[in-house]
Amino acid sequence: MPSSRFIALLLLTGIALTAAEAKPRPSATEPLEYQNCKSYDYPARHAAILKAKDALDPQIVMIGDSITHHWGGVPSDHLRNGAKVLKAELGKYRVLNLGFGHDRTQNVIWRLRNGELDGVKPEWVVIHIGTNNTSDGHTAEEIMAGIKVICEEVKQRTPKAKVILMSILPHDKKPTARRRVLIDATNVLIAAYAKEQKFIHLDIGKEYLDPEGNVMGKLMPDACHPNADGYLIWAKALNAIFDGQAKP
Repeated sequence: MPSSRFIALLLLTGIALTAAEAKPRPSATEPLEYQNCKSYDYPARHAAILKAKDALDPQIVMIGDSITHHWGGVPSDHLRNGAKVLKAELGKYRVLNLGFGHDRTQNVIWRLRNGELDGVKPEWVVIHIGTNNTSDGHTAEEIMAGIKVICEEVKQRTPKAKVILMSILPHDKKPTARRRVLIDATNVLIAAYAKEQKFIHLDIGKEYLDPEGNVMGKLMPDACHPNADGYLIWAKALNAIFDGQAKP
């Protein structure tokens, strides 16, 4: 017969599970400031952008999570896998980096509604977001809803900018991984939305995969973030658009 201690433990575990299940996950469309970032100073990066954006007068704005954050550039910090590539391949442009590690769609919405695009008039806005939402239980439709809100915020604040909406890069090595499958489903929705909105749709995900569909470690060592060679693929794809060599 189970001991009273064992029964009590089961009851406590059940209560904990019930509480966890009852706690609502953050909506992909409701603005939310990220509060628990430990790898860098989130508020300081936001403040640095607000300070730098007008003086920079960016021609290109990149919006996203850590995958964009690691491009480096303005504002600069220690997350900069792609900094040398940015300088070599896109150095002729003034680039404002609105990439924040750990961001979900709802965090980007918060940042855009708190001044990061206000007053700037870029020619191009590059949007790559959604991979972190795949860790939060959001469906493809919910992630897409968040991306739509971001695009609406961008168009409202920079109506003359050309929007480059990117398919989400692969996350996790194998094509059967849960996040990979979810990203594939979301990317179908992204492509359709970009076409509907007459955005430029950029899908370079296959460039990071081997013939079996596995993420190549020589381009994405952690199966999520590109290294310098991975950023070079992205930079060349962007330059093809900027130079008019790629079709919208």
